Amino acid sequence: MKALDGTETIVPNETLITQTVINHSLSKPNVRIGIPVQVSYDANLEQAQELMLEAARIQDRVIHDEPEYLPKVFLREFAENGIQMELGVWIRDASEGQGNLRSDINWAIWRGFKAAGIEIPFPQRVVHLTGTVDPATNSP
Repeated sequence: MKALDGTETIVPNETLITQTVINHSLSKPNVRIGIPVQVSYDANLEQAQELMLEAARIQDRVIHDEPEYLPKVFLREFAENGIQMELGVWIRDASEGQGNLRSDINWAIWRGFKAAGIEIPFPQRVVHLTGTVDPATNSP
């Protein structure tokens, strides 16, 4: 078998006969791709959702004509540094790979977020100092 990244795997016949084989595209070639995106707690989530959906809409490879496979944004978790969202899209041509599509969607999200002022957070720490310091002597 040849994976989408070019690696090849040899599967012994015995394995195919005695173990479960998972085929994600046997009855239908549609494959789901999840693209995680984290936004600031100050972000307008509805606006972020719309920009993420727009990033999917402009991609030709993303399925737009089957209601059960339309792009969707999920709010995954309230994480330590921001709100974790995920853009889920479906494609019919998994054999074409996912790397370029992921990149194109991420670029579109980045551009949309920048234009709208939506921040993609980075780890931050808040430091609380106790006591007072005399600025003249730099000592308590």
